[in-house]
Amino acid sequence: DTITLPRSPLEVQQIRTATATFTMSCLARRVMSARPAASAGAARRYLSSAAAATAPELEPVTVTKEGGVATLVLNNSYNVANVFTMETIDMFRSKWAEAEADPEVTAMVITAEKTGIFSGGLDLKEFHQPDVERLKRYWGGVQGLMTDVFESPLYTV
Repeated sequence: DTITLPRSPLEVQQIRTATATFTMSCLARRVMSARPAASAGAARRYLSSAAAATAPELEPVTVTKEGGVATLVLNNSYNVANVFTMETIDMFRSKWAEAEADPEVTAMVITAEKTGIFSGGLDLKEFHQPDVERLKRYWGGVQGLMTDVFESPLYTV
């Protein structure tokens, strides 16, 4: 068999997109067939607000590394829909940059601690009666996060 290497950046991007789509569909089937596991995040969701206030705070984004693969985990245990808050966006971008700067890391897996939902998306509270300067910073962070992932040399799943 002969392997043909991509000849242009467009072909490389098409291959990355096809690979990511296939991988995500495989992961989705795996997640949907798995039994929900209890996690620290799931346990915190059901605490009263007084108990949640005294519970240890988890970082909204963590990264682990095994070989050349880093795994970035969204872990907004205090947020039922795992939405991208300002803090989450800032930490995601910071952790992403650290992984990109590590010469041993060649791939990044993005996942969530919670089962059943990856993320509900943007934090809609940021758009309700917003402070204009904060909203600009928030929206700039959203765009920056998407650009960081899209332009990254890391293989991303």
